[in-house]
Amino acid sequence: MLLILACAAMAWLALRGLAEKATVAGMRACQSRGVQWLDSHVGFAGLRLRWRNGPQVLVDFRFDVSLTGQDRHGARMRYLNGEIEWISFPTNDGGSELWTP
Repeated sequence: MLLILACAAMAWLALRGLAEKATVAGMRACQSRGVQWLDSHVGFAGLRLRWRNGPQVLVDFRFDVSLTGQDRHGARMRYLNGEIEWISFPTNDGGSELWTP
């Protein structure tokens, strides 16, 4: 039981560190796209494992942005094995576009 708790604590700490990294990446991406970052944090949106040429860990985060300063839209970001894979930003026409580093 103690081993399970220790593994859970280590996983939680790793996710917290990744969330801090995602916050910085999201702020920079918003600045480069010219949209306003809202709420100053990212929220955990999911964790998945997939097998593609070996095991891969996918972690999704969500955050809010404003396109005009008078609105609020949701954006998403995906990390693949600890590195940012893409950020999905909303567009003025109601769609979304992917930003990749």
